[in-house]
Amino acid sequence: PEDLEEVGQGLAALERIANFAPAIWRPRCLLLRAELARHDGRPAEALDLYEEAEVTAEAEGLPLDLLLIRSRRAR
Repeated sequence: PEDLEEVGQGLAALERIANFAPAIWRPRCLLLRAELARHDGRPAEALDLYEEAEVTAEAEGLPLDLLLIRSRRAR
């Protein structure tokens, strides 16, 4: 719970940054949201978020992000 609160604060900060550079940061925000959904026991939501993160990273040409997203999704 304290750690999850910190993660939530980190996500909020990351989303503020994403407003200025969405092409780079949006896939990362989606990945973090997917991880939180999986942690919270919402697997269907998590899969949707992983998919959206993957599509976004691919569309923006972010191969390292794409690799990370696919790796986390496969777990």
